[in-house]
Amino acid sequence: NNFYSVPETYSSKSVLLKIYADRIEMLENDEIIATHIRLSGIEQYSLQLFHYLKVLKKKPGSLRNSRLLRSQDQVLQDLFDQHYADRPKDFLQVLDLLKEFSSEKICNAIQICKKRELPPTPDMLKLFISEPDSRKGELFELNSIQISIPDPDLRIFDKGITFGDT
Repeated sequence: NNFYSVPETYSSKSVLLKIYADRIEMLENDEIIATHIRLSGIEQYSLQLFHYLKVLKKKPGSLRNSRLLRSQDQVLQDLFDQHYADRPKDFLQVLDLLKEFSSEKICNAIQICKKRELPPTPDMLKLFISEPDSRKGELFELNSIQISIPDPDLRIFDKGITFGDT
C-alpha cells in the first residue's frame, strides 16, 4: 500500500522484494538494487533522489514542484529553494554527490557552508565532506582576541652566549 522508488534502469522490470520488519530490499538476480526503510502507513512514498537523476537531467525544471524534492531532508529542500530554484540544472550537481556520500554528510556540509557564509556549491560541499574531523572546528575571530606579549629580557639570552676566549 506504499510506494518505493527503484533505480531508473529497473522502472519497467519486475524485481524481487524481500520484506523485513524494518526495511524492504529490491533484488534482481540475487543482487540488491535498492533498499528502503519500510513505511508503516498507507499510500506513503519512499523516494531516493539518485534513482531519478537521469530523468531529472533531461527535465531539471520538474524538480521544483516534485514530490521527490519535498520528500527529502529539509536541509536539501531549503538549499534548493534558497540557492538553486532558478538554476535547477546546477542543483543536479549537488544531487550527484548522493552517489558518493550519504544525505546526512551532504546536509552537514550544507550547514557548515551556511555557518561560514560560503556558497554551497558542489565543490565546496565536497570539500567539507572530505575535510578531516580534526579540522572541522568552529571558526573564531582572531582580531577580537587581545594578547599581550611582554618585551623579551635579553639579559637572559646574553648569559647563555659566550664570546670567543674572552
